[in-house]
Amino acid sequence: MEKLYSLRRVIFILFLVVLCTESKAQVMITPGLTAQQLVQSMLGIGVTATNVSFTGTLSATAGFVEPSNNFGIRNGIVLTTGNPNRVPGPNNMDSASIDNFLPGDSLLDLYTTAFTQDATILEFDFVPTSDSIAFNYVFGSEEYNEFVFSGYNDIFGFFISGPGINGVQNIALVPGTATPVSIDSINNGYAPVGTLPTGPCTNCQYYIDNTAGTILQYDGYTTLLTAGTHVQPCATYHLRLAIADAGDGIYDSGIFIQAGSFKSSVAFSLNYNGSTSPSIINLCPGECVTLSAPPLQNYLWSNGDTTQTTVACTAAFYSVSTNVGTCHAGSNLVSVRQVAAPPVPVLSLSNDTVYSSIVGPTYSYQWYNDTTPVSGATASSLLLPFSGCFNLVLTDNNGCSSTSDSICDLSVGIESNMANSLFDIHVAGNSILVVEMKSGKSGMIVLSDMQGKTVYSKMVSDGTLEIPMESYSRGIYFVTVMNDKQSLSRKISLN
Repeated sequence: MEKLYSLRRVIFILFLVVLCTESKAQVMITPGLTAQQLVQSMLGIGVTATNVSFTGTLSATAGFVEPSNNFGIRNGIVLTTGNPNRVPGPNNMDSASIDNFLPGDSLLDLYTTAFTQDATILEFDFVPTSDSIAFNYVFGSEEYNEFVFSGYNDIFGFFISGPGINGVQNIALVPGTATPVSIDSINNGYAPVGTLPTGPCTNCQYYIDNTAGTILQYDGYTTLLTAGTHVQPCATYHLRLAIADAGDGIYDSGIFIQAGSFKSSVAFSLNYNGSTSPSIINLCPGECVTLSAPPLQNYLWSNGDTTQTTVACTAAFYSVSTNVGTCHAGSNLVSVRQVAAPPVPVLSLSNDTVYSSIVGPTYSYQWYNDTTPVSGATASSLLLPFSGCFNLVLTDNNGCSSTSDSICDLSVGIESNMANSLFDIHVAGNSILVVEMKSGKSGMIVLSDMQGKTVYSKMVSDGTLEIPMESYSRGIYFVTVMNDKQSLSRKISLN
């Protein structure tokens, strides 16, 4: 019974400790981490790190925990320009600062008009297993709000270099911009010590004022931000995390990096038609698709190809992988499916309008005059705009198409009296087509069917041509007379 009582007392004491900790809502600092431990705290899935180095004083760094979970980051590491012991709240000092009397950083000098001091720099090489990397962070500073736009603009950057990256790039940017995150780029405007800033603001949707806050000593900090960029799987990159005072060595600032958030997702993406491939691609009959991988040091596709692209002509799952040393990276699976083409439409002609035998909301239509699309002709029927031969391309929801046979009407838009000025047509008996040329007229007489196929032709000079029709099937035919001046047609029906 005494042991049970003691256990309950311990649990009660722990409950009070947690309750007090939660109510204070302070960041708790764990100093004394090595550079290697700082980097390992950052790493998540898909990233390995080597060649860790540190510049500055390790006393400016620490691990941290924010137990109330109101800060945006529950735990992680912090790199400061002073000492992390000045990080925990409440915010009850006007100028919390420690000057470490250390030099600045030449790379950070490029991002500010003032000289830098007290630089803290953590850098390392890393290898990602995907085509992108990202990690989460918060930037806070004691220079908010009284030094906004004053030139005392503490600066930091996350600088990456490696394959596919032009030089050295800073990926600590205001979301959706190319502007580095700083006191001057994220704030709610200037305000004297101890007063709330009221603007005008700069990207203030990413700013949290901490004038009377309890979590941090700093006067202000950003919302949770993400730094990231595209990379090449299994390639080696260098990341340099740097922060420094600008203009003077006091008024501390810090960058808080979420533990385990530095990740590169397990599967990288394939490309199709110039963009990220969907997970399913429909393959129409007789077609092939080309899938491409991002730049890799080597390639092994699921079908055995070893080039950056592969051509898929059969239904299967496609993926690609690469191996460099101990790094193995693989793409997502893309399912290429074989689908049937839509049925071939049959065309019919009535009163100069051509109709498709296949009509429905799951199809789209495009009419052609030979191989030239007819502008605006995207309905299931077509009022013939001019004489000629026309066909229809029918496309279904899978993107597959079928093409009809051509149907021709060579008499569209030709007035009968125009044709009569060149020739006359009549039928003798039931099977003789008589074409009578007008006096002094001559030309090539062509008989063609509805598909524009010539079934009979002959040259006639100032006379009469009789064409036996017994061997021709019933249907619509066109009689065309062509000479060096004109070409005129008449439509006839063989019953």
